[in-house]
Amino acid sequence: MMRLPVVLAWAGLLLAQNTKLLERAWKLAANGQRDQAVEILKGDVNDNPRDADARLLLGSLLIEAGKQSEGIAQLAEAVKLRPRSAEAQNALGEAYSSFGNFKAAREPFERAVTIKPDFGVAQ
Repeated sequence: MMRLPVVLAWAGLLLAQNTKLLERAWKLAANGQRDQAVEILKGDVNDNPRDADARLLLGSLLIEAGKQSEGIAQLAEAVKLRPRSAEAQNALGEAYSSFGNFKAAREPFERAVTIKPDFGVAQ
């Protein structure tokens, strides 16, 4: 299972819109209040279905909670909305691999490296 700080780091990279709602959800999640963060994010996704940032964070939190199909669905939608995001591709790959689906994980991992060749390389 992925560790929450790693998941939140990926999600933090994509919080470009920097909305108060996303900031609040991120802070709640970082403080261990994941259920509250998930509820806020679900509301945002319902109101703003094209919000890739909210979907990325929501999907990551759902994966962390062991909700495989819900989390992967949100991450897949984030990738669909932002196909050129190495971070979103990688998060989807991590989600698949965390549940042992290495075959499905390979494609998003490869796309992440294609998009950003130095992705994941320690600086």
